[in-house]
Order: sequence, then structure tokens, then C-alpha cells
Amino acid sequence: METLCWETVMILPRSKLIPLLVSFTHTIDVYKVEDVNDAAEKLWVVVTESAWLLFAEKDTATLKAWATLYTLNALKRNLDMPCVVHFVWTKPDRSETFEQEFYIEEAKECVEKIVDKLKRLGVDVQHMETSNAEETKNNLIDIENVLLEIEIAEKKVNEDLSLEELQDLVTLYQKVISLML
Repeated sequence: METLCWETVMILPRSKLIPLLVSFTHTIDVYKVEDVNDAAEKLWVVVTESAWLLFAEKDTATLKAWATLYTLNALKRNLDMPCVVHFVWTKPDRSETFEQEFYIEEAKECVEKIVDKLKRLGVDVQHMETSNAEETKNNLIDIENVLLEIEIAEKKVNEDLSLEELQDLVTLYQKVISLML
């Protein structure tokens, strides 16, 4: 299932969460994180080969959120604060995005492991390094808009194959490539 789920689906006693997570560390990665907007809550991020899980820890461990790695649209580290990681998730139909920002002590390792897992899944990962956050944000918005235009153009080509529609589609492909470079 390739959708974001934001409801509680699992509750474990606190005493069982850490041993459970540690027993799986040969196949998953576990990181203690803090929500930048709510540092009081104890959180754990678990990254499997194809999924991302967020657990809250109080007296019990509660699965607060989960998503497949395929729905990860952007993963950004702040150059000024290298332990802050910004996640942008997109529903498969691109109807909605959800953003989260976490403080992670092992941020570099976490990002590298997620990127490795994405590459193993066959996802083309683009590395962009910039000091201008606004430029990056605008570029991502432009790319998203062009990708939506491509989706519409592909549907038109499937419905009515014409030279004009194909040329429009090729132009959009070239535009998104130039934005990614």
C-alpha cells in the first residue's frame, strides 16, 4: 500500500519497544529523533528496506506515522544545522504532501542509509547541494508543476496520439531535466 497513514495502529509497552527494535537492527535502522516543533515528545524513527516508521515513546510505544520510502519526495539536511533533517512525503497520486522536520544526532548516517535503501529499490536519487534554501524550494515547486504537466500530457498522448501532443510531451521532459541539473 503506497499511501501515508497518520493514525495509531500499534501500541507496545515501553519495556518491549527497545528490545524489539534492537532485535531487528540487522535489517532495519533505528534513530532517536526530536520533532523540531515538539521536542518534549520522545520519538524513534525506524527505517526498513522499504518503509519509514515513526514511534512515540511514553509509557507505551505508539506508531504515530508510517510511509513507504517510495513516497519520499525530498530529504534535506540543513547546512547551518546539520542534525536537522527535513522530510517531504507525497501521496502516490500527488494529491497531497506532508512535511516533517526532525533533529537527529546521527543525521548524516540516517540520510545516507535512506538514500542507499532508495537506490536499492531502484529510485533515481538526485543530490542537490545549495546554500540558498529559497532557490531550492522554488526549484522543487517548478519540478513538481512540470511533473504534473507531464502526467496530463502523457494521458493526452495515450488518448489521442498526435505529433503536436508528442512534441509537447518531449518539451516537458526536456524542461524537467534542465530543472534537475
